Amino acid sequence: MSLPIRWAPNAIEDLSNTLTYVEARFGVEVALALIEKIETTTALIAEFPEMYVRSIQHPDLRRAVITRQTALIYRISSDAIEILHVQDTRQDSDF
Repeated sequence: MSLPIRWAPNAIEDLSNTLTYVEARFGVEVALALIEKIETTTALIAEFPEMYVRSIQHPDLRRAVITRQTALIYRISSDAIEILHVQDTRQDSDF
């Protein structure tokens, strides 16, 4: 049984900023390909929430790498998966 995916407001803002940057820098086709990869990954997370690596610093968080530059940070609860951030992996993080 898969869990529903919920996007936190910060994650929606991160996603919007990332897609705007990717589209401006690399074009619409690359941005659409990134959206497809994110959709595929979120479907996997919904079905298999524990398949991605757990944070050492924050054991309640997990990180799903989408591309070398992009990852989803999420938390598993009893009734849903909450996407907390869309992380630009080129930036420092305490994950």
